Formats: sequence, structure tokens, C-alpha cells
Amino acid sequence: MALGRNTVHKLGKRVREAYGDGTGHVATEDLQMLQEYRLEYRDTIAKVFKILYETSKQVDAGCIVTYRIKRINSIIEKLKRFPTTALDQMIDIAGCRCITHTTEQVYAIIERLQQNPKLTIQEKDNKDYIKNPQPEGYRSVHLFVSLSEGDGKQVEIQIRNQEQHNWATLVEISDVIIPDARLKEYSEPKDLLEFHRILSIPEENLTEEERRKYFDVLEKYDYINLLQKVFLQNTSIRYQWLNTKSSAIKNFFLIEAGVDAKTKMNCYQTFQEAENAYFERFLQDTNANIVLTQIQNVSFEQLSMAYSNYVLSTHSFTSDCMNRYLKEIKYALKNQQYSLYKKTINSYFNIVAQQIIRINSELKTIKENNNFSQQSQKKRDWIRDLNIQISTLMTKKERLTNIYRETLRGHTFFYFRCKFYTDNLAKHYDEIVRNAQIS
Repeated sequence: MALGRNTVHKLGKRVREAYGDGTGHVATEDLQMLQEYRLEYRDTIAKVFKILYETSKQVDAGCIVTYRIKRINSIIEKLKRFPTTALDQMIDIAGCRCITHTTEQVYAIIERLQQNPKLTIQEKDNKDYIKNPQPEGYRSVHLFVSLSEGDGKQVEIQIRNQEQHNWATLVEISDVIIPDARLKEYSEPKDLLEFHRILSIPEENLTEEERRKYFDVLEKYDYINLLQKVFLQNTSIRYQWLNTKSSAIKNFFLIEAGVDAKTKMNCYQTFQEAENAYFERFLQDTNANIVLTQIQNVSFEQLSMAYSNYVLSTHSFTSDCMNRYLKEIKYALKNQQYSLYKKTINSYFNIVAQQIIRINSELKTIKENNNFSQQSQKKRDWIRDLNIQISTLMTKKERLTNIYRETLRGHTFFYFRCKFYTDNLAKHYDEIVRNAQIS
């Protein structure tokens, strides 16, 4: 039987007061009631997901569609952050997300949803953060819908393109890898928030000050090394995925992320067994960073992109960052700024080295795990993906060579000065890669 609205309202007050009294301890009975309340959305969100999935695939066959019920600790955190928001008034307990290739596809899907008689769209609650981005750079369209023939429970639908999604997940990754960062919830620290705002701006529109700030923040937080360290410790996550993805009908994924421990992944056939596993793990550690989601017919690459902030093994930011460094190298060479060149080429080689170390680690994982008798195709897919990554790195190496040719014609002394430094630096990072392979 569903919890009454007054019961839910009082539950929210008790949870908020538990933190207000300084103990931060929510009674187990109240946590169980929160779980019961979450599960009341199960049937509604499943039906909305089906409508969204079928609609979006008609527009973009390669789009990614997922759904989740808001995590218990996210509900608690929201009650803490917004003292006037009552639990029974939260309209984002249940949520679906669609990730398309283009912005045009976002609006084509919205138009079809608006015309679907099975859905009632709550126009007053909708937010278009693509046409009106948030100050920090967030872009997405949020629709709030209910079933036309249902119990009135609302489901939030977020629709955005891959670039916008990658930006949003990187913000959450920053919260994971940077000590004391609380960007998503409290917009702190401010310089890291500004860094992400800059990332949301097309490169050609950046001011000189914004361009410099981008690199300054990267250096200040040692961002790339922290990111690659976390990615490196999760190189075996794909092997976990191969084991959990043993059945095509297991579409419920429970993913737990953390900086100091490897990402854990499990897959379930039914919503109920997945939710039972989620709640059991939550009671063991209420601070655990866990997401439970359904995502159908998914490849590892799609899962990694949809939940890169949980899988923590790869992100498009690495490639984007390398491209920005290449442009900065070209700028330093063209203007013969030797100190800037040294600093930038060092950072660039560091990214390349860390990428090679991660790829070698994955290849080592494949060789050491022989349980591929039923998964030979998946093993081939994995190796193919790694070869594509290596090929991409080689392409960027060629771009670096071309940059030298384009910018240093007629500057013999500066050319040899840079070449001498670069050759020695390359040997240094080659040694780092070799030592990593030995260890």
C-alpha cells in the first residue's frame, strides 16, 4: 500500500531534523520508509522509460536511454540543501535520461513526446538549459511528465547531446577525484567551477584570460594525473562487465565508484533483485557512491559514456585536453615562447604516457584472465577498442610532428633548442612507461 502524502511529508521532516540536530543519524526505520517510497515509482518510471526509449530510437537509433530512481543519499542531501523543500513535493524522485548525438535530435524527441497521448507534460516545471544554459555551463532539457492514465506521479526526463552529457559527468568526476570538491551540490571550489564553465565554451570563443585559466587550474590541481590515476586503477572494470553481462536480459546495473577503491559492477535480471542489492549495500555504507540504473542493449562504450562518473575508466575529456595542449604547443612555437613550450610539452607527454600505461594495463588484464571461452567475440572487441585508442595516440603524435614542420621553418636555433629538450623529455617518459610495465 502506498504511503500517504502526510506520512511522506513527516518522513522528510524527520530526515532533515536528523541532520539539523548535529548527529546526522537517520533511523533505520526511516531509511526503510524512504526505500519504500522510492519503490512506489517503479511501475510509473518503467512505463515512461518504455515510451521514451521507443520514441528516441525513432529519431536517433544510436542514442542512449537510461532510467534510475533517485538514490537515498541524494534525497537526504537535497533535503539538507533545500530547507523549504518537502519530500512529498520533490518532482525528481524518478528520472529518465536520453543522450543523443546532436542538439537537433534533442528537440525532435521533445516534439514527439509532446504529441504522445500517453504522456501529460507539466509545462510549468520544464527547464530548457540548452537555450538558457546555467551560469556554470550546464546544458540539458528537463521535462516533467506523468502518465495520462496513471496515479499522477511525476518523472523527470533529461535530454541532452553527447557533448553536453560529457561536460556534466566531468563535473561529477571532479567531485570524486579532487579532495573536498563539492561542485555539483555547493559550487565549490570557485576556481574549479570556473574551469568547468570555461570547458562549456567553444574554444574559438575563449578569451586569452580564459585560455590561460584553463591551463592554470589543470596544473594547480594536478588534474590530469589524478584523473589518470583513478582510470588506471579501474582498467579491469571491463573484465567485470564481461562477467556480469552473461545474459542479454540482465539490463539492471549496480555500479559503485570510489577514489580509493576500484569500481564495482553487478548486473541483475529484475528490478526487485537489483533494488534489494542496492538497499542492502546502502545500509552497509550510507556514504557509498552507488547508482542503480536500467540501460538496454548496451555496449561497454555506451555504458562507460552514460555513467563515466561511476565507471571511472575513460572520458572524452582526455582527448579534448590533448588537443588543447597541441594547440598550446603550436602557439608557444609560433611565438617562440620557450618556457611556455617546455611546460606545455611536458604536460602533453605526461598525458600520452599515462594513456599508454592504461592501455598496457588493460592488455595485461586480457592476457592474465583466460576465462574467455564463451566470450571470444567480446575479447576481440576489447582488443579492437584498445588498438583504436593506440591508433588515435599515433595520429596525435603525427600532428605534433606536423606542428614542428609548420611553425619552425627558418628558425634553426629555436628549432634545435626545442628538439634537444623534446628528445630528452621523450626518453624520460619512455622510461616511466617501461617502469610501469615492469611493476
